[in-house]
Amino acid sequence: MRRMRMVWTFSILTALIGSAAAQDGKPNAKTHHAAAAARKVRQVIGHQGSCGDRPGNTLASFRRAIEAGATIGETDVRTTRDGKLVCCHDADVSRTTNGKGLVRDRTLAEINKLDAGSWFDAKYKGERVPTLPEVLQLCKGKMHVMLDLKESGDEYARHITAEVRKHGEPKEIVLGVRSVEHARLFRKLLPEARQIALIPRPDDIEAFAEAGVATIRLWPDWLKDRTLVPRVRKLKCQLHLHAPKGTKEEVLALLPYEPESLSSDYPGRLLHTLSDIKKPQTGKGNPNVHRRGSLTNARLQFEKKKVGHVVFVGGSITEMNGYRPLVCDYLRKRFPQTELTFTNAGIASTCSTTGAFRLATDVLDKGPVDLLFVEFAVNDDQDAGHARRECIRGMEGIVRHLWKHNPNADIVITYFVNPAMLKALQEGKEPLPIASHEKVARRYGISSVHLAKEVADRVQAGTLTWKEYGGVHPARPGNQLAAALIEELLSAAWEDALPADAALVPHPMPEQPLDTNHYGNGRFIDPKHATLGTGWKVEVPEWKKLRGQCRERFRDVPLLCATEPGAELTLTFEGKAVGAYVLAGPDAGKVEAAVDDGAFARIDLFHAFSRGLHYPRTVMFAADLKPGKHTLKLRIAGQKNKASSGHAVRILQFVAN
Repeated sequence: MRRMRMVWTFSILTALIGSAAAQDGKPNAKTHHAAAAARKVRQVIGHQGSCGDRPGNTLASFRRAIEAGATIGETDVRTTRDGKLVCCHDADVSRTTNGKGLVRDRTLAEINKLDAGSWFDAKYKGERVPTLPEVLQLCKGKMHVMLDLKESGDEYARHITAEVRKHGEPKEIVLGVRSVEHARLFRKLLPEARQIALIPRPDDIEAFAEAGVATIRLWPDWLKDRTLVPRVRKLKCQLHLHAPKGTKEEVLALLPYEPESLSSDYPGRLLHTLSDIKKPQTGKGNPNVHRRGSLTNARLQFEKKKVGHVVFVGGSITEMNGYRPLVCDYLRKRFPQTELTFTNAGIASTCSTTGAFRLATDVLDKGPVDLLFVEFAVNDDQDAGHARRECIRGMEGIVRHLWKHNPNADIVITYFVNPAMLKALQEGKEPLPIASHEKVARRYGISSVHLAKEVADRVQAGTLTWKEYGGVHPARPGNQLAAALIEELLSAAWEDALPADAALVPHPMPEQPLDTNHYGNGRFIDPKHATLGTGWKVEVPEWKKLRGQCRERFRDVPLLCATEPGAELTLTFEGKAVGAYVLAGPDAGKVEAAVDDGAFARIDLFHAFSRGLHYPRTVMFAADLKPGKHTLKLRIAGQKNKASSGHAVRILQFVAN
């Protein structure tokens, strides 16, 4: 059986990970996938303390686990004949002591006379089988304790609970439950404690998850069944795996499954292995994580001033509970004493153009920003269909406007992916929105995370499928991957201790922008400033009477509306560009716009997504004007899109730059 396990381990290693580094010494994608997965391992559990280099389940073993840095020490709990709880792996003492017989047949006094160390090494002669209170007292405040519940029944459970509450700290306890009944019972008796399901067979995954167990242990041999880990993830449970020896080969075979916790007989070796895997192979780090400039300002704010404002701006990928809450969790854990404020400025379907114009209202008006996360690549591609110019104007506008408001603000841009972008990357091409946003990032020294390329690399390597990633709106694995890469970036940037004289340093603003007509002065103009002709009115539409879905955030918002051809308005504004932020539904019409008595240009408001949705989008009427005051004339055209059922115009805000 042991030989079969070794053969399987190395076959998985070869198939899923490959060599740890390329033969030429340069980093490869597989190496960096392992590094990202290693960073996701939150708990290192010492099996029986550190039973690989100390006699297991002895105080010497637990001292070694604490010394090695294990976050949790695991022990096995059994009852003696006189009702005392002791820590012993086997039911029979003969393997690990100089005695014979079952634990349950011996009194504590008899157990105390046994030598539990000599069998391992003569230098541990005199080590005893410890009681549960002794282990709890030794580890309290130093290392959490996992109790492998070797017995069943209410009396055993209540005895465990009493000892934990008397001698330990319930919040520092992890219960290794072996039955659904125990999981439910301990949920009532010790609700503060975490639980790991030590499931007897794979068929029990769902039952334990339904009982509220948050972490599922799978044996390595079971992983040949490729359905098990997805089942665990589908139930939103964490994954625990066992790496007995803690070697690099062993750990690399497990990391493709992205476990949140690992256990080992050698916790010190396991921690060293994980640390080694996390290190960049050439000092350059993951080629898909681009660290530029400095991210120290945000750290200074969080670490020294103990307060900070973190903003996420983007489309639905940002708005939904995906990668954003995971990054928030990381920052909370990284700065536990800091009062962090998080602003979700994600709005589904919006592109970088809309992002630039709504920045003041949705981001800057919420207070000074210390750290901004931006994602617009997918929507600039599939929603807006932007050309390079618009991609750059939007993203550059966001950067320049933010730094004009707070030059100390740090920025991270993340590139998500859709099927068309993935196909381009697999063909060796850089999707236009990503190339454009990356041009801005390089110009301004802004760090970026090329999640899209990471996904393409993993799909190519066979360690991820598009279905597993979750699609345009990533599933849990996709969002975890995005958050892990961002964490990789920030952890590397914040790795060294802050100098004693560290101070905020404004980000240098290039005097010459990439595009002089960037949307860095973008703003909303309230429709009330328009001069309205016949047919226009400000109202909350009767959405129930209209075809198409209206998203909740817009349902009660008054809009400037007109539905008949010929309805006209004028707007005086100052700047170099003008447009409108509209809801374009199944009845969206066409408008004709002219600036300063120039020729009228016709703009179709109807969008490919307007058929079933009152789709939020920004349309530009003029974008290359001379600076100064201008007058916009806008009227509803007599023509309409063939797919539209009407001529409606519904304006949320006018925009100007």
